[in-house]
Amino acid sequence: MITARFSCVVDNSPLFKMQAFNWLSTIIGSGSAHPTEILVNLVQGTDPAFESVLGRFGVTVQWVEPFGTGDAAYCNKLMQLECPQLHNVDCAVLCDADLAFAGDIRPWMTTKAVRAKVVDLPSPPLEMLDRLYATTGLSAEPRIANTSFAAAVTYETNCNGGLYVIPTQWLRPLAKAWIKWARFVFEKNDILGPYRKHADQIGFCFAMLELSLPFEPLPEALNFPTHLSPEICAALNGVKPLVLHYHWRLDQSGCLLPLGLVQADSSIANVNEVIRNSRHTHFDNQSFWDYRYACHAELGSGVGSRADSLAYRRDLLYPIVFLFARKEILDVGCGDLEVMAEAEADRYTGLDISPAAISLARTKRPDWRLLVGDVSAIHGQVFDLVMCGCVLIHMPEREVYENTVRRLVDACRDTLIIEAYNGPPTLTSEITFYHEPVSETLSRDPRIGQIKVIGSYSSVHVVLARRVEALPENTWHIPLELLAQGLSRSSYPDLLRQVVDFAFEKLGFFPSTSARMHEYPWAIAESGEVQGLRLLDVGAGTNPLPLWFASRGAAMVTVDNHSLIRTMPDRQSWNEWGFFDYATLDANIISVHADIADAHIQGPFDLVYSISVLEHVRAQRRRAIFTKISSLLRPKGRLLLTLDLIPGTRQLWNLFEGQVVEAASDHGDLDDVVSELTTQGFQLDSCETVVGIPESRTDVGLITASKSSQSRLGKKRRLGWWRPFFRVMG
Repeated sequence: MITARFSCVVDNSPLFKMQAFNWLSTIIGSGSAHPTEILVNLVQGTDPAFESVLGRFGVTVQWVEPFGTGDAAYCNKLMQLECPQLHNVDCAVLCDADLAFAGDIRPWMTTKAVRAKVVDLPSPPLEMLDRLYATTGLSAEPRIANTSFAAAVTYETNCNGGLYVIPTQWLRPLAKAWIKWARFVFEKNDILGPYRKHADQIGFCFAMLELSLPFEPLPEALNFPTHLSPEICAALNGVKPLVLHYHWRLDQSGCLLPLGLVQADSSIANVNEVIRNSRHTHFDNQSFWDYRYACHAELGSGVGSRADSLAYRRDLLYPIVFLFARKEILDVGCGDLEVMAEAEADRYTGLDISPAAISLARTKRPDWRLLVGDVSAIHGQVFDLVMCGCVLIHMPEREVYENTVRRLVDACRDTLIIEAYNGPPTLTSEITFYHEPVSETLSRDPRIGQIKVIGSYSSVHVVLARRVEALPENTWHIPLELLAQGLSRSSYPDLLRQVVDFAFEKLGFFPSTSARMHEYPWAIAESGEVQGLRLLDVGAGTNPLPLWFASRGAAMVTVDNHSLIRTMPDRQSWNEWGFFDYATLDANIISVHADIADAHIQGPFDLVYSISVLEHVRAQRRRAIFTKISSLLRPKGRLLLTLDLIPGTRQLWNLFEGQVVEAASDHGDLDDVVSELTTQGFQLDSCETVVGIPESRTDVGLITASKSSQSRLGKKRRLGWWRPFFRVMG
């Protein structure tokens, strides 16, 4: 039995690495070679990490110096010729990495002759080859042979460089002569011009002629080109390829593209199946994604970062990123930034294992810190928000998966967002792997205090987790994911973010009632500049607005008659209900514990506002409160009201702390409120409704009105004149 060593040379290119993976997968999967018979030569300058990837196949890996640069790099394959591992077997099988094996080629091995296939096309043309040969000084008469896929002839030993079978008894003299003649040919640019890149195969041709070694051509089936057109290859349509030479013709996943010929496509389908199966055990994230971004940049990481999924992820993630825009953000697996490029973030660090992806990302956001590597590249650094998008689903080894989750938590100071499988996926491929629900993985880490699924697309779930120390003491504080939803719908996102931070600093919470995300920023925006003005908050409860306005120079008065008295030592249990003396935090605020209708408060005020209070009292009392407010406002003073509405209607919400205030028919609607205001001498400036508020039991009405300089409106004002002012905000 003839012993053999199969060898190839791999350069530092994403395409070549993908080719090397396919070569190893198919040469082993086809039965042509056992891993112990395979030698992979890495050209110096190739990513050292690729050595361990190849090592997982159980093959021998060694490093070689490059032959040269530019066109000379085509001769890098010659640097394997003197490797000792090739000389202790009967035959050396020298391969280009862009070969895929559909079957065992051992029957074509021999120790009696060197074997290779004549070139596909006349490269170079015979006339040029003759001119070049005439300069060599060799005396041997070249034998003429037909090229494989053209009506042309060439020298018999002018062979396609994809596959050589060389008995090792002649390897040393052939190697010496081959390298010598390749260098000779490379210097003949004046004769060869663009054909100089074929110096390696022409050098082989001249070495064979110099040494007069026996030669037997290989059949087309053992080096079948798929980069040529189906029309050119049609003459060999009946040939069943055993070795496919595909050059650059790979699809977006690194599998061979079909040629359009029945027999060839059958072999291609077989090798693709072998490649896909091999990925279940040998999948390498870096090589795959570097190939994808380098050779199919328009696809990026696939459907998860394009089309509908792209829009969905941006809608979901951007509001959360916005919350951390001034803080430290880490994005593990940032890819080409197609998802995050338009996000607002000042201190963003993006990581990706693909150099090609990071190169693309830097063109989109040169202002960001973008690094090649996995999460270990930022060891010891901590970030407020850590994101990891669809990285874990591509990890074949459970240990690597678990270690990555642990390192993500290590890097996180506050919030972690992971896009991964949270259950067995319904959509799978050879490059995706499921170990367990990611929420279960996170739940075993004692540093994680909260886990919630906030979205999903395809089979991927978006899971938000928070560190224990990042969780607010007050459980009534608005959940981060709900706040993000509010930001995405807010007319005042910057203002909302500021108010939330302000409320948390001063009160320890921002109400989890989602409508407040619309009401508080609206009230601030409508109030405008308040420096030097007197403001009254009717039914203040515990809310950030009095402190906000006072900090901006307003003289604040709050009034609330709730029986529950709030004190600072107990603020971790506060919600928005209760009476709080704001003077304990700001001396510019006077807080009155009384019913507004009966309270002894001295006007006038420039602005009175009430946030979702007056719908909780009976209609008769509401009208009395309007009378009191009117008496406290200066002429042309402004009133801001927000009112909870029964969803889908203009009807006022008629519950107070879970109890029905009065029948809906008696309680009134938004039109009744406007009518009551006009009766008290107010002029309506605007009336809007906010509908479809996430996780809210109610819609909200927003009213702005001004106190007329007259005590009452003229009798000629007809009922319903305010209707054109109504606007619905969805």
